[in-house]
Amino acid sequence: MVAGPRERRFSPDASRGPDSRGLFWFGLVIGTFFFLAAISAWQVSRPTQALQILEPAIASTTDIDRLLAAELPALKEQAQTTDQAAYELPGYPLRVEITRDELRTASEGTLRATILARSSTLVYRDGLSAFTHEREQSISRFSLQGVMRTIEGQLGESANTRAKWATIALAIFVGGMALGVMMTGEGLFRFRSLGSGVLAGALPGLVISAVVVFWIGRNESDPYLNDLRDVLVAVFTVFLRNYLVVTVFAAVVAASGPLLAKIERRMFADALAAQEREEANALVAGPPQQR
Repeated sequence: MVAGPRERRFSPDASRGPDSRGLFWFGLVIGTFFFLAAISAWQVSRPTQALQILEPAIASTTDIDRLLAAELPALKEQAQTTDQAAYELPGYPLRVEITRDELRTASEGTLRATILARSSTLVYRDGLSAFTHEREQSISRFSLQGVMRTIEGQLGESANTRAKWATIALAIFVGGMALGVMMTGEGLFRFRSLGSGVLAGALPGLVISAVVVFWIGRNESDPYLNDLRDVLVAVFTVFLRNYLVVTVFAAVVAASGPLLAKIERRMFADALAAQEREEANALVAGPPQQR
C-alpha cells in the first residue's frame, strides 16, 4: 500500500538511511553521558568550587585540630620572644607558613582558617605533590584517608585543564551526533529522536549520581566518615544537578516531536485533504492525452 501525503509528512521516513540514523543516535547517547560527566568534573574542579571542597578534605586528612592544640601554644610563645618572620606548624604535611604577626594576634580559629585556605590553594596548584612533608608510604590507597587523598588530587588545576579540554572535545562530538540525528530524521519526529538520544545518555548518569548521593548521605558515627561523606556529597551533587537538568530538558524535547506533529496535522488538515483530493483526481484522470 502506497502511503499518502499525510503519512509521508508526519511519519518518520525509513528510506533515509536507518543504519546511519541508528549510528548517530547511539553516538548521541554515549556522547551525552560522557559530556555531562566531563562538564561536571570541570565545574567541580574550578577554583571557586574546588577550594571550598578542598578545605574540609584537607582538615580531615591532616589532623590539623590535634596539631594546633598540641603545637600552637609553643609557636605563639616563640613568636613573642623571637624576631623570626614566618613559622610552620610542626607535623603539618603541607609547607604552609604563618607570619609572626598572625601568631601574635590571631585566635586559634582564625589561624586554622588561614592555614586551611593557604593549604587548599597550594594543593589546587601543585596537586598531591604539595604534601612534601607527609609519609605517603604509610597511607593505603584503599583506606578512607587514601580515598580522600585521591579526591584531593582530582580537584587540582591540572585536573581542571584536562576536564575543560575533554568537555570541549565531547561538546563537538555531541553536536555532530545531534546534527546527524536531525538530518537523518523526518519531519517533526526528528525532535523525538534527538530528545530520546539525549535522555538515554543522561538518565543512567542521573541514576548513578542519585544512588551515590543517597548512599553516602547517611550519617555515620565515625567523624572521619562524616567528613568523607560531606566531601563526596559536595562533589556528586554537581553531577546530580547536571544530569537532572538535562534529563528533564531531553524528556520535554522528546515529547515535543509527536506533539508538534499532531498540532501541525490539525492546523493543516484542510490543506492536506485538498492536496490528497487533487492527487487522487489526477490519478483517476490519468496522464494528459497527447494530440
